[in-house]
Amino acid sequence: MDALELHFRELHQAADYAELLGCSVRTLSRAARDATGKGVRELIDERRLLEARRLLRGARWAARDVAAHLGFTDPANFGRFFRDRTGLTPAAFAAPEATTDP
Repeated sequence: MDALELHFRELHQAADYAELLGCSVRTLSRAARDATGKGVRELIDERRLLEARRLLRGARWAARDVAAHLGFTDPANFGRFFRDRTGLTPAAFAAPEATTDP
């Protein structure tokens, strides 16, 4: 988890983390599942999504900038990644909530 926290922006594959930690992908996968109940891919995606949400809503970054920051080579791929996991486009997620005055 420490390696993920330090490298989620540039390392996006289970093999990247296995190499960094000096173990096989299979060993890493087992350890991740034992520790968290989740697979390595799911953990990587969750961390990237958490950062995307933080940047889009809290820091008010543009989706294109978030995509580049998180290592997506194409903003459209980031858009699909985000929409598949949240049901919203990055722009819709970042938009201020509509408020109605009484």
